[in-house]
Amino acid sequence: QYRTMVISRWGGHHLQDGPKNLKTVGGRTKDMADDLAPVDAGSDVDVVSAQEVQGAGMLGRRDEQQQMILLYYCYVTIECVESHAQFHTNTCKATSLNGRIRVSTEGINGVLSGRGHDLREYESKLRHELATSLIAPPNGGSAPSNNIDLDMKYCHLRKDIPVHQQLFDSLSVRVTREVVSLVETPQSKSKGGRSRCRQRRRQRRKEKDMELDCRDTCLVDWKNEEAATHLSPSEWNAALLRASEASEGGLNKGDVLIDVRNVYESNIGHFAVPNLQTLMPNTRKHSSMADVFNSETTAKALAGRRVFMYCTGGVRCERAGSYLKGISESNSGAWKGMEPPSAVYQLKGGIQNYLE
Repeated sequence: QYRTMVISRWGGHHLQDGPKNLKTVGGRTKDMADDLAPVDAGSDVDVVSAQEVQGAGMLGRRDEQQQMILLYYCYVTIECVESHAQFHTNTCKATSLNGRIRVSTEGINGVLSGRGHDLREYESKLRHELATSLIAPPNGGSAPSNNIDLDMKYCHLRKDIPVHQQLFDSLSVRVTREVVSLVETPQSKSKGGRSRCRQRRRQRRKEKDMELDCRDTCLVDWKNEEAATHLSPSEWNAALLRASEASEGGLNKGDVLIDVRNVYESNIGHFAVPNLQTLMPNTRKHSSMADVFNSETTAKALAGRRVFMYCTGGVRCERAGSYLKGISESNSGAWKGMEPPSAVYQLKGGIQNYLE
């Protein structure tokens, strides 16, 4: 069942046989099956969740000395982002870890490489920092809170690629506006623009267009919306199989599967479920997803239907699900007069967790 649902370089390929598999490219829709092609099989990537690491002790002596990759994110209110960013810098340097970390007032998102033992030490210190310094206890006391939804995944390196090509060679800890950038504003778009007159005029025209496009988008208080309902890999697999069978038998209006990753990731591999409409925005950056969700094509495809979305590790779906629920229920923009999706689900832990 798993092999017939997923296209990836780890599992061969499978062409969809659903009649209406949507693929959005520049506002146009076409049959997704036309673009699918065989993908060469490669080496497996082993993924180990943080829960298994703690509960089953899967990082033994051998793994503690092996180089690994750690992916994580956590949505939590951080008041002093500069101080917390310095914590990450100091801790990573002390444990010889390299990678990329984003720190914002709404949470953290990072990917690091290093020895298993050092990554575990970093995780332990991070959990203690979040519990004691950032999260207030529910009862207002002074004891640290353990209610931290910190999603962490440990990945072994691929065997067919040299180790040094899979590791970060430097550390970058950045203070950002968001954990992941979903809605692109004219201010963020203009950042880093060149000083030439012609390019400045072109930039001003783009900013005016963006102001018109974001007029309804920015008025929606979507960040207060609850995230999409999380489905474990087994729940996700069972739900998609049931949806496929129900669509084939004409028992429901039809569910929709959305890949919220960028086009480069989607080309490597993506889910393909028979009889299930699949929306592949083919964006080059995640901040373009807001325009995709607020388009007439998407609104018509998702109205009144159950939506299943996925990404690499789950962090992008957290905000994408909230935004879709907010914009679809706002009765504005492309969703004016349209029925919101009946339900929005996301694959918990993303593809990394599913492959595990």
